[in-house]
Amino acid sequence: MEIVTQFMTYIQNDVMLSTDSHPAAGLTYHIADVFVVELKEVCRGGAPAADVLQALLEPFCQTLAKTNRAAFLPRLR
Repeated sequence: MEIVTQFMTYIQNDVMLSTDSHPAAGLTYHIADVFVVELKEVCRGGAPAADVLQALLEPFCQTLAKTNRAAFLPRLR
């Protein structure tokens, strides 16, 4: 579980909510496009444990709460 949390924290802080002057919006959108679709497929066989699912979804929730990128929202529906 620790490695999942570390990886998703990196995705959240260094990719999705990067404070870089030129944030990687395309990479953020690509991760959302691929990750959410794959997570849906994985969950069809039974959802992961609640703490794992929370760690996997947290970067997306935080990005939705903090971003002003309108293109991000449709990717998570």
